[in-house]
Amino acid sequence: MMRIFERITGSMEAKREWRAMEKRAKSLPPRYYEAYQAIQRYLNVTGGLTSWQSSHRVLTVVLELMEQAAFEQKPVTDFTGEDVAAFCDELVKDEQSWQTSYRHKLNETIRQNS
Repeated sequence: MMRIFERITGSMEAKREWRAMEKRAKSLPPRYYEAYQAIQRYLNVTGGLTSWQSSHRVLTVVLELMEQAAFEQKPVTDFTGEDVAAFCDELVKDEQSWQTSYRHKLNETIRQNS
């Protein structure tokens, strides 16, 4: 029964990890927290990561960079480079995106119906 519940709502452990990560992010100084949120939004809008593990891995890297930038009181772009979108794209290039998932599904469906 618990397994069905987790399939529907997600793992409680994953939710705890997500909340802890968001709490860390909210403790950043405002400009670094805003940068973290902007990067998070960009990653979600441009295809999004398909699993909690991928999201956690990528956003942990981003959060650690924001913490380091805040600690050193340096601009975010000192850590990401001037093209922040390209930095984000590079972070997720080896992760499966929704687009990749849908491409696979489409190809599989066409193959089965051919």
